[in-house]
Amino acid sequence: MRYKSVILWIYFIVLIALVIGGVAFAMNNAGMVVVDFFGKEVPPTPLWVVMLACFLLGFFIGIFLMIWEAFKISMGKKKYKRLYDELMSQKDRQEKTV
Repeated sequence: MRYKSVILWIYFIVLIALVIGGVAFAMNNAGMVVVDFFGKEVPPTPLWVVMLACFLLGFFIGIFLMIWEAFKISMGKKKYKRLYDELMSQKDRQEKTV
C-alpha cells in the first residue's frame, strides 16, 4: 500500500513540475508572431501557441504512423499464419497418403 502512495506522490510532483515548466515556457515565448503558410496568413498569435500546435500536430502524425505500421504488421502476421496453416495441412495430407 505504501508503494502506491509513493508512486502517486511522484506522479503529482511530475505533474506540478510540468505545469510550472509549461507556464514558464509560455511566459518566455509570449511574443506575437505571424505565420505565413502557403500564402495563407494567420493573424498574430503568441509564439508558444504556434510551437504547441506544431508539437501536437507532429505528435498525432507520429501516433497515426505508429498505428498504421502496427496494422500492417498485424496483417502480415495473419497472412503468414494462414500460409503456414495451409502448408501444414498440405504436409498432413501428404503424410496420410504415404
